[in-house]
Amino acid sequence: TKGKITWATSVRIFLCKYGFQYVWLNEGIGCVKQFVLCLKQRFVDCRWQNWNSHLNESNRLVFYRTFKTSAFVEPYLLANINRHIVSTFAKFRFGVSNIAVHSQRYLVVENNLVCRLCRTNTEDEVHIVLCCPELEELRSLLIPLKFYRYPSSFKLALLLTTRNETTLKNLAFFIYKACKLLEYAGS
Repeated sequence: TKGKITWATSVRIFLCKYGFQYVWLNEGIGCVKQFVLCLKQRFVDCRWQNWNSHLNESNRLVFYRTFKTSAFVEPYLLANINRHIVSTFAKFRFGVSNIAVHSQRYLVVENNLVCRLCRTNTEDEVHIVLCCPELEELRSLLIPLKFYRYPSSFKLALLLTTRNETTLKNLAFFIYKACKLLEYAGS
């Protein structure tokens, strides 16, 4: 009956949403194989477009979008790394860790972003991973010199997107240890 929502309504809405209203109106698709391939590709394209749009419009993901360029699974998630270390590493990458620029982002009061370890510079991602003098010994053991010799946000992005499993494991462990030290320093 007219106005009643059925499974056919859902099919029509789905087809229209992905640009295939003509299929509904024509009550046919012609070559089924070609249609299914085209529909799958459209669905995938729309999914990536929505992901990219969300990434670019989110204020919270400003740091993340400096190095995350595709929606594919990151190698660190597939590496054999302790789940606590992976969790801390993922939080750091998403900008929700305990470093000052992450944890104080939404505070209404005036933020104190001075590094809790060295008390000299802003406690941000580049400073913690590549610059903080209090983390120099740990950094020299775990991170290749080429990344922190002349530190920059570009080098941090390169480091965070490395495909080298050893470097990824070491970086994840470094960030885990740095976040633990910051936690103790803040107590």
